[in-house]
Amino acid sequence: MNTTDNIKSLFNSANPMATENSYEPSGVCIGDTLLDNTPSGFALFQAIGGHYTSPAQAIEELVDNAISSIRANGGSGKVILCLTDGGDYVDISVCDSGTGISDLGAALTISGRGGAQTPLNEHGCGLKNALSYLSEEAELWLLESRTKEDAAADRYRCVSAPYAAIDRRMRARVHQGSGAILFETGTTVRVRCGKEKLECLKPATKRAKADFRQLCGYLKEELAYTYAAILAEGRVTIGIICREQNAHESCHRLEALEPLWEADPIELPETADFGGGKLTVRCRYGTIEADKENATYYKGNMASSGLEIRINGRCIERGLYSKVFGRALHPSCNRFLAQIDLRSEDGVAFPATETTKNAFVEGDARTQALFRWIRANVRQPETSRESLESRLVGKLAEKKAAESDTLRIGREEGTYRTIGLQGKIDLLVSKTDGMTIYEAKAKGTKAEDLYQLRLYADGCAMDGMPAKESVLIGARHPKEVCSLAEQLNSQCDPTGAPYHFVLRTWTEEGISA
Repeated sequence: MNTTDNIKSLFNSANPMATENSYEPSGVCIGDTLLDNTPSGFALFQAIGGHYTSPAQAIEELVDNAISSIRANGGSGKVILCLTDGGDYVDISVCDSGTGISDLGAALTISGRGGAQTPLNEHGCGLKNALSYLSEEAELWLLESRTKEDAAADRYRCVSAPYAAIDRRMRARVHQGSGAILFETGTTVRVRCGKEKLECLKPATKRAKADFRQLCGYLKEELAYTYAAILAEGRVTIGIICREQNAHESCHRLEALEPLWEADPIELPETADFGGGKLTVRCRYGTIEADKENATYYKGNMASSGLEIRINGRCIERGLYSKVFGRALHPSCNRFLAQIDLRSEDGVAFPATETTKNAFVEGDARTQALFRWIRANVRQPETSRESLESRLVGKLAEKKAAESDTLRIGREEGTYRTIGLQGKIDLLVSKTDGMTIYEAKAKGTKAEDLYQLRLYADGCAMDGMPAKESVLIGARHPKEVCSLAEQLNSQCDPTGAPYHFVLRTWTEEGISA
Protein backbone atom coordinates (compact mmCIF):
# COMPACT_ATOMS: atom_id res chain seq x y z
CA MET A 1 0.00 0.00 0.00
CA ASN A 2 1.44 3.36 -1.01
CA THR A 3 1.37 6.61 0.97
CA THR A 4 -1.73 7.90 -0.79
CA ASP A 5 -3.67 4.74 0.03
CA ASN A 6 -2.59 4.99 3.68
CA ILE A 7 -3.91 8.54 3.91
CA LYS A 8 -7.23 7.53 2.32
CA SER A 9 -7.55 4.59 4.71
CA LEU A 10 -6.93 6.75 7.77
CA PHE A 11 -9.44 9.35 6.59
CA ASN A 12 -12.17 6.83 5.82
CA SER A 13 -11.78 5.13 9.19
CA ALA A 14 -12.21 8.45 11.03
CA ASN A 15 -14.86 9.90 8.72
CA PRO A 16 -18.22 10.47 10.44
CA MET A 17 -21.27 8.71 9.11
CA ALA A 18 -23.35 11.12 6.99
CA THR A 19 -27.11 10.80 6.72
CA GLU A 20 -29.25 12.77 4.29
CA ASN A 21 -29.68 15.78 6.59
CA SER A 22 -26.84 15.57 9.11
CA TYR A 23 -23.41 14.23 9.98
CA GLU A 24 -23.16 11.74 12.83
CA PRO A 25 -19.97 10.86 14.74
CA SER A 26 -18.92 7.26 14.99
CA GLY A 27 -18.78 5.38 18.29
CA VAL A 28 -21.10 5.35 21.31
CA CYS A 29 -22.01 8.66 23.02
CA ILE A 30 -21.06 8.52 26.71
CA GLY A 31 -22.22 12.03 27.76
CA ASP A 32 -22.73 15.66 26.76
CA THR A 33 -22.14 19.22 28.04
CA LEU A 34 -24.46 22.20 27.54
CA LEU A 35 -22.47 25.05 25.95
CA ASP A 36 -23.11 28.74 26.57
CA ASN A 37 -22.43 30.50 23.27
CA THR A 38 -24.78 33.46 23.76
CA PRO A 39 -22.99 36.47 22.24
CA SER A 40 -22.70 39.79 24.04
CA GLY A 41 -24.91 42.42 22.38
CA PHE A 42 -22.26 45.08 23.03
CA ALA A 43 -19.46 42.99 21.49
CA LEU A 44 -21.66 42.13 18.50
CA PHE A 45 -22.43 45.83 17.93
CA GLN A 46 -18.74 46.72 18.09
CA ALA A 47 -17.87 44.04 15.54
CA ILE A 48 -20.39 44.81 12.79
CA GLY A 49 -18.96 48.16 11.70
CA GLY A 50 -15.57 46.93 10.56
CA HIS A 51 -16.27 46.51 6.84
CA TYR A 52 -16.19 50.10 5.60
CA THR A 53 -13.14 51.52 3.87
CA SER A 54 -14.18 55.16 4.33
CA PRO A 55 -16.39 57.20 6.69
CA ALA A 56 -18.28 58.33 3.59
CA GLN A 57 -19.66 54.81 3.13
CA ALA A 58 -21.02 54.80 6.70
CA ILE A 59 -22.57 58.27 6.36
CA GLU A 60 -24.13 57.20 3.05
CA GLU A 61 -25.89 54.37 4.90
CA LEU A 62 -27.71 57.01 6.95
CA VAL A 63 -28.49 58.98 3.78
CA ASP A 64 -29.74 55.78 2.10
CA ASN A 65 -32.23 55.29 4.92
CA ALA A 66 -33.32 58.92 4.65
CA ILE A 67 -33.89 58.69 0.88
CA SER A 68 -35.71 55.37 1.29
CA SER A 69 -38.07 56.93 3.83
CA ILE A 70 -38.68 59.92 1.54
CA ARG A 71 -39.51 57.67 -1.39
CA ALA A 72 -41.97 55.81 0.81
CA ASN A 73 -43.48 59.19 1.74
CA GLY A 74 -44.46 60.17 -1.79
CA GLY A 75 -41.07 60.35 -3.45
CA SER A 76 -40.16 64.01 -2.87
CA GLY A 77 -38.43 65.52 0.13
CA LYS A 78 -35.27 66.79 1.79
CA VAL A 79 -32.24 65.35 3.55
CA ILE A 80 -30.22 67.67 5.77
CA LEU A 81 -26.72 66.57 6.78
CA CYS A 82 -25.00 68.62 9.48
CA LEU A 83 -21.36 68.33 10.62
CA THR A 84 -20.20 70.24 13.69
CA ASP A 85 -16.49 70.47 14.52
CA GLY A 86 -15.82 69.68 18.17
CA GLY A 87 -12.03 69.67 18.04
CA ASP A 88 -11.05 66.04 18.44
CA TYR A 89 -14.52 64.87 17.37
CA VAL A 90 -17.26 65.79 14.88
CA ASP A 91 -20.98 65.62 15.60
CA ILE A 92 -22.85 64.26 12.56
CA SER A 93 -26.61 64.44 12.11
CA VAL A 94 -28.81 63.29 9.23
CA CYS A 95 -32.41 64.54 9.19
CA ASP A 96 -35.06 63.66 6.60
CA SER A 97 -38.66 64.52 5.74
CA GLY A 98 -39.67 60.88 5.33
CA THR A 99 -42.36 58.79 6.95
CA GLY A 100 -40.59 58.30 10.25
CA ILE A 101 -39.87 54.86 11.72
CA SER A 102 -42.97 53.08 12.99
CA ASP A 103 -41.13 50.06 14.44
CA LEU A 104 -37.93 51.19 16.16
CA GLY A 105 -37.26 47.66 17.38
CA ALA A 106 -37.13 46.29 13.84
CA ALA A 107 -34.96 49.21 12.71
CA LEU A 108 -32.42 48.42 15.43
CA THR A 109 -32.39 44.66 14.89
CA ILE A 110 -29.17 43.54 13.20
CA SER A 111 -30.01 42.17 9.73
CA GLY A 112 -33.69 42.82 10.43
CA ARG A 113 -35.60 43.90 7.32
CA GLY A 114 -39.02 44.11 8.90
CA GLY A 115 -39.13 47.86 8.37
CA ALA A 116 -37.51 47.91 4.90
CA GLN A 117 -39.24 50.43 2.63
CA THR A 118 -37.24 50.31 -0.63
CA PRO A 119 -34.32 48.32 -2.13
CA LEU A 120 -31.97 50.82 -0.44
CA ASN A 121 -32.71 48.86 2.75
CA GLU A 122 -31.47 45.66 1.11
CA HIS A 123 -29.40 44.22 3.96
CA GLY A 124 -31.08 45.49 7.13
CA CYS A 125 -27.60 46.32 8.47
CA GLY A 126 -26.94 49.88 7.34
CA LEU A 127 -28.08 51.87 10.37
CA LYS A 128 -26.43 49.57 12.92
CA ASN A 129 -23.21 49.17 10.94
CA ALA A 130 -22.91 52.92 10.42
CA LEU A 131 -23.48 53.75 14.11
CA SER A 132 -20.95 51.10 15.14
CA TYR A 133 -18.30 52.32 12.69
CA LEU A 134 -18.70 56.05 13.33
CA SER A 135 -19.11 56.04 17.12
CA GLU A 136 -16.69 53.18 17.91
CA GLU A 137 -16.27 52.30 21.61
CA ALA A 138 -17.24 55.81 22.78
CA GLU A 139 -20.71 55.00 21.38
CA LEU A 140 -22.55 58.31 21.58
CA TRP A 141 -25.59 58.40 19.30
CA LEU A 142 -29.30 59.24 19.33
CA LEU A 143 -32.15 58.35 16.98
CA GLU A 144 -35.35 60.44 16.96
CA SER A 145 -38.35 59.65 14.78
CA ARG A 146 -41.83 61.03 14.13
CA THR A 147 -44.61 59.32 12.15
CA LYS A 148 -47.98 60.80 11.13
CA GLU A 149 -49.50 59.31 14.27
CA ASP A 150 -46.77 60.92 16.38
CA ALA A 151 -47.29 64.28 14.68
CA ALA A 152 -51.03 64.13 15.34
CA ALA A 153 -50.27 63.52 19.04
CA ASP A 154 -47.52 66.21 19.09
CA ARG A 155 -44.79 63.76 20.12
CA TYR A 156 -41.67 61.99 18.91
CA ARG A 157 -39.91 58.79 19.96
CA CYS A 158 -36.21 58.32 20.54
CA VAL A 159 -33.63 55.62 21.25
CA SER A 160 -30.09 56.37 22.38
CA ALA A 161 -26.78 54.62 23.02
CA PRO A 162 -25.61 52.21 24.22
CA TYR A 163 -26.76 49.55 21.79
CA ALA A 164 -28.23 46.48 23.45
CA ALA A 165 -29.39 43.11 22.14
CA ILE A 166 -29.48 39.43 23.23
CA ASP A 167 -28.38 39.93 26.84
CA ARG A 168 -30.22 43.25 27.34
CA ARG A 169 -33.06 45.20 25.76
CA MET A 170 -33.25 48.80 24.60
CA ARG A 171 -36.00 51.23 25.50
CA ALA A 172 -37.77 53.79 23.31
CA ARG A 173 -38.74 57.00 25.08
CA VAL A 174 -41.61 59.26 24.07
CA HIS A 175 -41.21 63.05 24.27
CA GLN A 176 -43.53 65.94 23.58
CA GLY A 177 -42.91 68.08 20.49
CA SER A 178 -40.66 67.38 17.50
CA GLY A 179 -37.18 67.27 19.06
CA ALA A 180 -34.39 67.63 16.48
CA ILE A 181 -36.72 66.58 13.63
CA LEU A 182 -36.95 69.51 11.21
CA PHE A 183 -40.10 68.42 9.40
CA GLU A 184 -43.64 67.35 10.32
CA THR A 185 -42.61 63.72 9.98
CA GLY A 186 -39.19 62.15 9.55
CA THR A 187 -36.15 60.85 11.36
CA THR A 188 -32.98 62.43 12.73
CA VAL A 189 -29.90 60.35 13.53
CA ARG A 190 -27.10 61.98 15.51
CA VAL A 191 -23.74 60.37 16.14
CA ARG A 192 -20.37 61.56 17.47
CA CYS A 193 -17.38 60.50 15.37
CA GLY A 194 -13.72 60.84 16.32
CA LYS A 195 -11.90 63.44 14.19
CA GLU A 196 -9.13 60.94 13.47
CA LYS A 197 -11.65 58.55 11.90
CA LEU A 198 -13.28 61.31 9.85
CA GLU A 199 -9.86 62.30 8.50
CA CYS A 200 -10.00 59.07 6.49
CA LEU A 201 -12.26 61.04 4.10
CA LYS A 202 -9.04 62.53 2.72
CA PRO A 203 -7.90 60.61 -0.39
CA ALA A 204 -4.63 58.75 0.06
CA THR A 205 -3.16 60.78 -2.80
CA LYS A 206 -3.46 63.97 -0.73
CA ARG A 207 -0.41 64.11 1.52
CA ALA A 208 -1.10 67.29 3.48
CA LYS A 209 -3.26 67.03 6.60
CA ALA A 210 -6.83 68.15 5.89
CA ASP A 211 -8.67 70.67 8.04
CA PHE A 212 -12.36 70.44 8.90
CA ARG A 213 -13.47 72.52 5.92
CA GLN A 214 -11.53 70.32 3.51
CA LEU A 215 -12.98 67.17 5.07
CA CYS A 216 -16.46 68.59 4.47
CA GLY A 217 -15.46 69.23 0.86
CA TYR A 218 -14.34 65.63 0.37
CA LEU A 219 -17.62 64.37 1.84
CA LYS A 220 -19.65 66.66 -0.44
CA GLU A 221 -17.88 65.24 -3.48
CA GLU A 222 -18.57 61.67 -2.31
CA LEU A 223 -22.29 62.36 -1.85
CA ALA A 224 -22.60 64.39 -5.08
CA TYR A 225 -21.16 61.42 -6.98
CA THR A 226 -22.94 58.56 -5.19
CA TYR A 227 -26.40 60.17 -5.46
CA ALA A 228 -25.81 62.06 -8.74
CA ALA A 229 -28.67 60.44 -10.66
CA ILE A 230 -31.06 60.97 -7.73
CA LEU A 231 -30.03 64.61 -7.33
CA ALA A 232 -30.35 65.23 -11.08
CA GLU A 233 -33.98 64.07 -10.98
CA GLY A 234 -34.69 66.89 -8.52
CA ARG A 235 -37.25 65.11 -6.34
CA VAL A 236 -34.85 64.56 -3.44
CA THR A 237 -32.60 67.41 -2.34
CA ILE A 238 -29.59 67.00 -0.05
CA GLY A 239 -28.29 69.94 1.95
CA ILE A 240 -25.05 70.03 3.95
CA ILE A 241 -24.35 72.34 6.89
CA CYS A 242 -20.75 72.63 8.10
CA ARG A 243 -20.20 74.33 11.48
CA GLU A 244 -16.61 75.20 12.32
CA GLN A 245 -15.23 75.82 15.79
CA ASN A 246 -14.95 79.55 15.13
CA ALA A 247 -18.75 79.62 14.76
CA HIS A 248 -18.50 80.04 10.98
CA GLU A 249 -21.32 78.11 9.31
CA SER A 250 -21.65 77.25 5.64
CA CYS A 251 -24.68 75.73 3.92
CA HIS A 252 -24.65 73.97 0.56
CA ARG A 253 -27.27 72.31 -1.60
CA LEU A 254 -25.63 69.39 -3.35
CA GLU A 255 -25.51 69.42 -7.15
CA ALA A 256 -25.12 66.20 -9.11
CA LEU A 257 -21.51 65.40 -10.02
CA GLU A 258 -21.73 64.02 -13.56
CA PRO A 259 -19.80 63.85 -16.84
CA LEU A 260 -21.03 65.49 -20.05
CA TRP A 261 -23.85 63.23 -21.24
CA GLU A 262 -24.22 62.58 -24.96
CA ALA A 263 -28.00 62.27 -24.80
CA ASP A 264 -30.88 61.18 -22.60
CA PRO A 265 -30.64 57.68 -21.08
CA ILE A 266 -31.26 54.78 -23.48
CA GLU A 267 -33.94 52.59 -21.94
CA LEU A 268 -34.37 48.97 -22.90
CA PRO A 269 -37.70 48.64 -24.77
CA GLU A 270 -38.56 45.54 -22.76
CA THR A 271 -37.81 44.80 -19.14
CA ALA A 272 -34.79 42.64 -18.37
CA ASP A 273 -34.57 39.71 -15.98
CA PHE A 274 -31.21 38.63 -14.58
CA GLY A 275 -32.69 35.79 -12.57
CA GLY A 276 -34.41 37.60 -9.72
CA GLY A 277 -37.33 39.28 -11.47
CA LYS A 278 -38.03 41.96 -14.04
CA LEU A 279 -36.33 45.35 -13.94
CA THR A 280 -35.59 48.25 -16.26
CA VAL A 281 -32.08 48.95 -17.49
CA ARG A 282 -31.07 52.50 -18.34
CA CYS A 283 -27.84 53.05 -20.23
CA ARG A 284 -26.07 56.36 -20.69
CA TYR A 285 -22.82 57.39 -22.38
CA GLY A 286 -20.76 60.35 -21.32
CA THR A 287 -17.49 62.18 -21.80
CA ILE A 288 -15.47 63.04 -18.71
CA GLU A 289 -14.24 66.62 -18.57
CA ALA A 290 -11.51 66.40 -15.93
CA ASP A 291 -11.92 69.00 -13.19
CA LYS A 292 -8.93 69.80 -11.00
CA GLU A 293 -11.36 70.71 -8.20
CA ASN A 294 -12.43 67.05 -7.93
CA ALA A 295 -10.37 65.04 -5.46
CA THR A 296 -11.50 61.56 -6.53
CA TYR A 297 -14.19 61.34 -9.19
CA TYR A 298 -14.29 62.03 -12.94
CA LYS A 299 -10.60 62.81 -13.17
CA GLY A 300 -10.28 61.47 -16.70
CA ASN A 301 -8.13 58.59 -15.46
CA MET A 302 -8.59 54.81 -15.58
CA ALA A 303 -10.19 54.66 -12.11
CA SER A 304 -12.99 57.12 -12.92
CA SER A 305 -13.75 56.07 -16.51
CA GLY A 306 -15.07 53.05 -18.35
CA LEU A 307 -18.12 51.63 -16.61
CA GLU A 308 -20.18 52.32 -13.49
CA ILE A 309 -23.38 50.62 -12.28
CA ARG A 310 -26.14 52.16 -10.16
CA ILE A 311 -29.33 50.90 -8.53
CA ASN A 312 -32.26 53.32 -8.70
CA GLY A 313 -29.77 56.15 -9.22
CA ARG A 314 -27.48 55.25 -6.31
CA CYS A 315 -23.94 54.29 -7.36
CA ILE A 316 -22.87 50.82 -6.30
CA GLU A 317 -19.62 50.14 -8.18
CA ARG A 318 -17.34 52.01 -10.58
CA GLY A 319 -14.20 51.19 -12.55
CA LEU A 320 -15.82 47.97 -13.74
CA TYR A 321 -14.58 47.91 -17.32
CA SER A 322 -11.83 45.31 -16.93
CA LYS A 323 -13.95 43.15 -14.61
CA VAL A 324 -16.79 42.99 -17.16
CA PHE A 325 -14.92 43.00 -20.48
CA GLY A 326 -11.81 41.13 -19.35
CA ARG A 327 -9.31 43.75 -20.48
CA ALA A 328 -8.18 47.16 -19.31
CA LEU A 329 -9.49 50.32 -20.90
CA HIS A 330 -6.90 51.85 -23.21
CA PRO A 331 -5.50 55.13 -21.79
CA SER A 332 -6.67 57.00 -24.90
CA CYS A 333 -10.26 56.20 -23.82
CA ASN A 334 -9.99 57.54 -20.27
CA ARG A 335 -12.65 60.17 -20.97
CA PHE A 336 -15.27 57.54 -21.93
CA LEU A 337 -17.97 56.50 -19.46
CA ALA A 338 -20.88 54.09 -19.77
CA GLN A 339 -23.37 54.28 -16.90
CA ILE A 340 -25.82 51.45 -16.22
CA ASP A 341 -28.74 52.27 -13.92
CA LEU A 342 -30.91 49.33 -12.81
CA ARG A 343 -34.46 50.38 -11.89
CA SER A 344 -37.01 48.40 -9.88
CA GLU A 345 -38.90 48.49 -6.61
CA ASP A 346 -38.26 44.78 -6.09
CA GLY A 347 -34.94 44.33 -4.32
CA VAL A 348 -34.70 40.65 -5.29
CA ALA A 349 -34.45 41.62 -8.97
CA PHE A 350 -31.06 43.24 -8.45
CA PRO A 351 -27.74 41.42 -8.27
CA ALA A 352 -26.57 41.02 -4.66
CA THR A 353 -24.38 43.79 -3.27
CA GLU A 354 -21.74 43.74 -0.57
CA THR A 355 -23.05 44.85 2.84
CA THR A 356 -21.13 48.14 2.43
CA LYS A 357 -22.96 48.76 -0.90
CA ASN A 358 -19.72 49.61 -2.69
CA ALA A 359 -19.55 46.50 -4.90
CA PHE A 360 -21.64 43.71 -6.39
CA VAL A 361 -21.15 40.13 -5.24
CA GLU A 362 -19.29 38.57 -8.16
CA GLY A 363 -20.34 35.05 -7.21
CA ASP A 364 -24.03 35.92 -7.44
CA ALA A 365 -25.65 34.43 -10.56
CA ARG A 366 -27.58 37.67 -11.15
CA THR A 367 -24.32 39.63 -11.22
CA GLN A 368 -22.85 37.35 -13.87
CA ALA A 369 -26.08 37.58 -15.90
CA LEU A 370 -25.87 41.38 -15.71
CA PHE A 371 -22.24 41.34 -16.87
CA ARG A 372 -23.19 39.13 -19.82
CA TRP A 373 -25.97 41.56 -20.74
CA ILE A 374 -23.53 44.48 -20.62
CA ARG A 375 -21.04 42.68 -22.85
CA ALA A 376 -23.81 42.05 -25.39
CA ASN A 377 -25.53 45.43 -25.32
CA VAL A 378 -23.27 48.23 -24.06
CA ARG A 379 -21.18 50.21 -26.52
CA GLN A 380 -17.43 50.17 -26.03
CA PRO A 381 -15.21 53.18 -26.76
CA GLU A 382 -13.33 53.38 -30.02
CA THR A 383 -9.72 52.70 -29.16
CA SER A 384 -7.42 55.38 -30.51
CA ARG A 385 -3.73 55.46 -29.82
CA GLU A 386 -3.57 59.10 -30.83
CA SER A 387 -2.71 61.16 -27.77
CA LEU A 388 -4.87 64.00 -26.47
CA GLU A 389 -2.03 66.38 -27.30
CA SER A 390 -1.95 65.15 -30.89
CA ARG A 391 -5.73 65.53 -31.25
CA LEU A 392 -5.57 69.09 -29.96
CA VAL A 393 -2.79 69.98 -32.38
CA GLY A 394 -4.91 68.46 -35.16
CA LYS A 395 -7.82 70.73 -34.26
CA LEU A 396 -5.52 73.75 -34.17
CA ALA A 397 -4.08 72.81 -37.58
CA GLU A 398 -7.61 72.57 -39.04
CA LYS A 399 -8.50 75.96 -37.63
CA LYS A 400 -5.37 77.64 -39.00
CA ALA A 401 -5.74 75.94 -42.40
CA ALA A 402 -9.21 77.50 -42.74
CA GLU A 403 -7.88 81.06 -42.33
CA SER A 404 -7.64 82.93 -45.65
CA ASP A 405 -4.02 84.16 -45.29
CA THR A 406 -2.55 80.71 -44.53
CA LEU A 407 -0.06 79.50 -47.12
CA ARG A 408 1.07 76.19 -45.61
CA ILE A 409 0.52 73.94 -42.59
CA GLY A 410 3.16 71.52 -41.33
CA ARG A 411 2.99 68.99 -38.49
CA GLU A 412 6.10 67.30 -37.05
CA GLU A 413 8.17 69.64 -39.21
CA GLY A 414 11.93 69.10 -39.00
CA THR A 415 14.32 71.85 -37.91
CA TYR A 416 18.09 72.30 -37.42
CA ARG A 417 18.50 70.67 -40.82
CA THR A 418 21.86 72.45 -41.27
CA ILE A 419 23.44 70.21 -38.61
CA GLY A 420 21.24 67.16 -39.14
CA LEU A 421 19.46 67.36 -35.77
CA GLN A 422 15.98 67.06 -37.25
CA GLY A 423 14.03 68.30 -34.20
CA LYS A 424 10.27 67.94 -34.72
CA ILE A 425 8.08 71.06 -34.40
CA ASP A 426 4.51 70.22 -33.28
CA LEU A 427 2.94 72.69 -35.73
CA LEU A 428 4.25 75.15 -38.30
CA VAL A 429 1.89 77.72 -39.82
CA SER A 430 3.15 79.78 -42.75
CA LYS A 431 1.16 82.92 -43.53
CA THR A 432 1.56 85.83 -45.88
CA ASP A 433 3.14 87.95 -43.13
CA GLY A 434 5.51 85.31 -41.76
CA MET A 435 5.82 81.93 -40.06
CA THR A 436 4.59 80.83 -36.61
CA ILE A 437 5.76 77.68 -34.83
CA TYR A 438 3.96 75.92 -31.98
CA GLU A 439 5.09 73.73 -29.08
CA ALA A 440 1.92 72.11 -27.66
CA LYS A 441 1.07 70.62 -24.27
CA ALA A 442 -2.33 69.11 -23.49
CA LYS A 443 -2.30 70.32 -19.89
CA GLY A 444 -0.19 72.82 -17.96
CA THR A 445 3.16 73.95 -19.33
CA LYS A 446 6.57 73.89 -17.65
CA ALA A 447 9.74 75.96 -17.95
CA GLU A 448 11.48 73.17 -19.90
CA ASP A 449 8.71 73.33 -22.52
CA LEU A 450 9.68 76.92 -23.22
CA TYR A 451 13.33 75.91 -23.60
CA GLN A 452 12.25 73.19 -26.04
CA LEU A 453 10.45 75.84 -28.08
CA ARG A 454 13.57 78.02 -27.96
CA LEU A 455 15.57 75.13 -29.42
CA TYR A 456 13.16 74.93 -32.35
CA ALA A 457 13.18 78.71 -32.82
CA ASP A 458 16.98 78.71 -32.94
CA GLY A 459 16.90 75.83 -35.45
CA CYS A 460 14.51 77.69 -37.72
CA ALA A 461 16.73 80.77 -37.58
CA MET A 462 19.86 78.70 -38.42
CA ASP A 463 18.00 77.04 -41.32
CA GLY A 464 17.25 80.47 -42.77
CA MET A 465 13.52 80.40 -42.06
CA PRO A 466 13.13 82.45 -38.84
CA ALA A 467 9.80 82.32 -36.98
CA LYS A 468 7.84 85.52 -36.68
CA GLU A 469 6.29 84.10 -33.50
CA SER A 470 7.12 81.09 -31.34
CA VAL A 471 3.97 80.00 -29.48
CA LEU A 472 3.82 77.74 -26.41
CA ILE A 473 0.23 76.54 -26.13
CA GLY A 474 -1.31 74.55 -23.26
CA ALA A 475 -4.24 74.40 -20.88
CA ARG A 476 -2.60 76.91 -18.52
CA HIS A 477 0.71 78.63 -17.84
CA PRO A 478 2.12 78.93 -14.30
CA LYS A 479 3.76 82.13 -13.12
CA GLU A 480 7.32 80.84 -13.59
CA VAL A 481 6.65 80.11 -17.27
CA CYS A 482 5.23 83.61 -17.77
CA SER A 483 8.28 85.15 -16.10
CA LEU A 484 10.68 83.04 -18.19
CA ALA A 485 8.93 84.01 -21.44
CA GLU A 486 9.29 87.67 -20.53
CA GLN A 487 13.00 87.21 -19.81
CA LEU A 488 13.65 85.29 -23.06
CA ASN A 489 11.91 87.98 -25.08
CA SER A 490 14.66 90.38 -23.98
CA GLN A 491 17.25 88.15 -25.70
CA CYS A 492 18.16 87.30 -29.32
CA ASP A 493 18.45 84.14 -31.40
CA PRO A 494 21.83 82.95 -32.87
CA THR A 495 21.39 85.26 -35.88
CA GLY A 496 20.93 88.35 -33.66
CA ALA A 497 17.18 88.73 -34.23
CA PRO A 498 15.08 89.28 -31.08
CA TYR A 499 12.94 86.42 -29.83
CA HIS A 500 9.16 86.70 -29.88
CA PHE A 501 7.74 84.03 -27.57
CA VAL A 502 3.96 84.00 -27.04
CA LEU A 503 1.93 82.05 -24.42
CA ARG A 504 -1.55 80.96 -25.42
CA THR A 505 -4.17 78.50 -24.10
CA TRP A 506 -6.48 76.09 -25.91
CA THR A 507 -9.43 78.07 -24.58
CA GLU A 508 -8.12 81.25 -26.16
CA GLU A 509 -7.93 79.39 -29.47
CA GLY A 510 -11.51 78.20 -29.03
CA ILE A 511 -10.44 74.55 -28.73
CA SER A 512 -11.90 72.30 -26.03
CA ALA A 513 -9.36 70.15 -24.19
